[in-house]
Amino acid sequence: MPSPSKRTGDLSVTGRPIKVCFISPLGYGLYRPDSGSVFGGAEVQFFLLSRELAADPAFQVSVLTTVGEHPGAEQHGRLTVVKRQGRGRISVKPCPPGPGMFGVCRGHAAAFWDMWKVLRAIGADCYLHAGAGVEVGAYALICRLLRCRFISVVASSVDLTHPNGKVRGPLRWLYPMGMHLSD
Repeated sequence: MPSPSKRTGDLSVTGRPIKVCFISPLGYGLYRPDSGSVFGGAEVQFFLLSRELAADPAFQVSVLTTVGEHPGAEQHGRLTVVKRQGRGRISVKPCPPGPGMFGVCRGHAAAFWDMWKVLRAIGADCYLHAGAGVEVGAYALICRLLRCRFISVVASSVDLTHPNGKVRGPLRWLYPMGMHLSD
């Protein structure tokens, strides 16, 4: 049986490590417990997967998290934690009808553009995200534009039985589009 690095090394046709990025907005507290940041089950799964994958030299692993302040990158052994500052420009509420709608939708467009720049700068071959919200469509579309892979991790069958996931309002089409574009 070939060694583990030989087996996983066969996945890369470029002769370089495969660049994988876990998008885990609430995961920072796992990498820096002293931060006091809260996290959930999906973040724990990504934490464990990212650490194990980073131990294999055939992979270059990063985790994109969201923090309240001090964006930047931290090295945790072979794992890079990229801290993106949460700007609070978009809310959970959908774009309301009426004149205020354009300001809120402009916030969504600005957030999309910022995330495109962040993912482009990370330069991964593959991005992974767990969730059933509008961000699934945004990440999948950004990855398609960047010509890289996007894996949407499904938490339960509920994520697949509701056609629009947890998204309501005019942007509800983004979730099913993201699932369709996922690799």
